[in-house]
Amino acid sequence: RYQFEPPKNITKTSKKNGVVGLDINTDNFAVTEISRGGKLLHSKVFKFDLRNKTSQQREDIIFNTMNKVVDYALSRKKDIVYEDLDFTKKRSELKDNYDKDYARMLSSFAYSKMLSQLMGRAYREGVILHSVNPAYTSLIGKIKYQVKYGISSHQAASYVIARKIYKLKENIKNKLTVHHKGKA
Repeated sequence: RYQFEPPKNITKTSKKNGVVGLDINTDNFAVTEISRGGKLLHSKVFKFDLRNKTSQQREDIIFNTMNKVVDYALSRKKDIVYEDLDFTKKRSELKDNYDKDYARMLSSFAYSKMLSQLMGRAYREGVILHSVNPAYTSLIGKIKYQVKYGISSHQAASYVIARKIYKLKENIKNKLTVHHKGKA
């Protein structure tokens, strides 16, 4: 995967200290701090509202909220781990199967702006960033950790994102039951 690292002389974080997992959503950034061994230490949600805002207002909100995330990681001297999401395919699927509400959500979800802000601020502050494959982070988080730790689904996803950097096993076979709807 991808690693974004500022010059060594200004680097202030390390994954040797543990990491902060970041789940980026349309209305919040969920962050979960873990130890190097994968133990959940702390989790929180930075909420924001981008609806009915001008593009400048949205940029300011993203800027201010993402700065809080970077400050949080910096205060703990921990790298940030985020999902390497790609909306190109999702946007092209909209052309074939148009859903007005989904299209609005994707267009207002300024993921590239959020990521750009994260990278810029992290670089300036000496915070190392790592991207991980987003496969099943939400599903694993909901099934395995949400109830166990009493956290939101987004916080549970950020926990799984953080754990992925250490390649920790996420076995959910015994917790998954699939129900099929249909005629009996």
